[in-house]
Amino acid sequence: MKKKEKIIVSVVVSVSLILVAGVATGIIVAVNNKKSNGADEVQNTKERFTSLMCHNTQEDQNLCRKVLSQVDGSSSSDPEAYIDAAVNDIRDGVTTALKMMTTKEEFSKDDNGIKMAIDGCKEVMESALSSLDLFSNVLRSNHDINSLQSQTPDLKNWLSAVISYQQSCVDIFEDQNEGERKIKEQLQSKSLDRVEKVSIITLDIVTGFAKIIEDLGLHVEMKPIASSGRVLREEVDNEGFPIGFPLQIASCWQRM
Repeated sequence: MKKKEKIIVSVVVSVSLILVAGVATGIIVAVNNKKSNGADEVQNTKERFTSLMCHNTQEDQNLCRKVLSQVDGSSSSDPEAYIDAAVNDIRDGVTTALKMMTTKEEFSKDDNGIKMAIDGCKEVMESALSSLDLFSNVLRSNHDINSLQSQTPDLKNWLSAVISYQQSCVDIFEDQNEGERKIKEQLQSKSLDRVEKVSIITLDIVTGFAKIIEDLGLHVEMKPIASSGRVLREEVDNEGFPIGFPLQIASCWQRM
C-alpha cells in the first residue's frame, strides 16, 4: 500500500474511532442525566410530601422531617409510606426501651420497688407494641387512600394508646427512689421521649390526613371525620386507663 493510501486509511479509522467514542460518551451522558433527573424528582417529591405532612404537626418539625426522610425513594409518592416510616420509628423506640429494661432487671433483684417498676413498664410497653401492630396491619391492608380514611378513628385510638402507655411507663418509676429515678431518666433520654414525640407527630398527621391529601393534589373522595384530638376517648375506662390496660400495671399505681 502506498504511503498516501496508508495516511487516508489512518485518517478514516481515526475519525471513525472519534465518532464512536463521541456517540458512546453521548449515551453515557444521557443515561447519567436521566438517572440524575430521576433522583432529583424523587428527592423533590420526598421534600414536598415531608414538608406538607410536618407542617400539620405542632411538635418538633425538624424531628418530623428527620423521621419521614427515612421513606424509601421507590415509595416517595405514597402518602401511607410516610406514616409507616413514623410508626416504624416509634416501634424501634419501644423495642429499645424493652431491651434496656431487660438489661436493668439484673440490677433490680435486691430492690422490690425497682423490680415492680420494670415489670410494670415492660408490660405497658408490650401493650404499646400490640397497638402499633394493629395500626400497621390496618395501614398495610388498605391499598387505597379512601379505605385508609375510613379507618382513621381506629388509627388515632391506637396512637393515643401508645402515648398513654409511654406516659404510664414513665409514671410508674418513683423519683424518691434513686435507682428508679435513674432508670426512668435513661429510658426517657434514650427512648421514651422520642417515642412520645414521634407518636404525637404521627397522630397529628393521621388527624389531618384528609387536608394533607388535598394539599398534595391527590384527587380522592374524603369523608370528614370528627377529630378526637390527642386524647384517647373511645378506649379508656372509668379510671382513665386504656381499655385492656394490664391489671398488674394498675396495681402499681396503688403504691404511688
